[in-house]
Amino acid sequence: MPNQIFVESIAVIWLRFFSWLIDRTILLERVLLAFPPPDYNEDYSDMFPCRHYFNQGETCLVFNTRYLQMPLVRDEQQLADFLSRAPECLLTQYKSDHSFTGRIRRMLQQQNSIENLSLDDVAARLYTSPQTLRRRLKEEGNSWQDIKDSVRRDMAVYQLKQQETAVAEIAERLGFSEPSAFNRAFKKWTGLAPGAYRDKFRS
Repeated sequence: MPNQIFVESIAVIWLRFFSWLIDRTILLERVLLAFPPPDYNEDYSDMFPCRHYFNQGETCLVFNTRYLQMPLVRDEQQLADFLSRAPECLLTQYKSDHSFTGRIRRMLQQQNSIENLSLDDVAARLYTSPQTLRRRLKEEGNSWQDIKDSVRRDMAVYQLKQQETAVAEIAERLGFSEPSAFNRAFKKWTGLAPGAYRDKFRS
């Protein structure tokens, strides 16, 4: 049991530390664990919000390789500050959000195109009805459109900062009917047109 707890702790620390390095929650696809289910296995949904497979030949975290291509956004001073607050920061930062808003955001972030998912699709994946989902989101102070716009904004900012993707292609990925619609939305979000935002960030 002590060794099992050590392995669990290292896995959680690794997951949250590397999420901090790229400033993005690493979403796990599954976790393989080289030991039987413990008495507290219900806590695994909090530690690792994905499918868990016990009694495996090895222990490993499985996630999309796209995270390996993301740049490290922290500097040495930030690292020193982070470590000075350890281990508390590792227990609180980048902890998975189990709200409906958080779960929907994660679903949308994993799509090649946001328009691949409709509200009905999301409701089905969450085993609820569209009407109930709308009500639950309202209780959380959100709406389907608010979440889509928030994810679009975050993805647009990331792609303009970190990638060479053309603005028209970004607009298409984010589900805008034409680049001009994306330009208007992005200017509303940030006060700058996409091209001007990219130029300002790189200057």
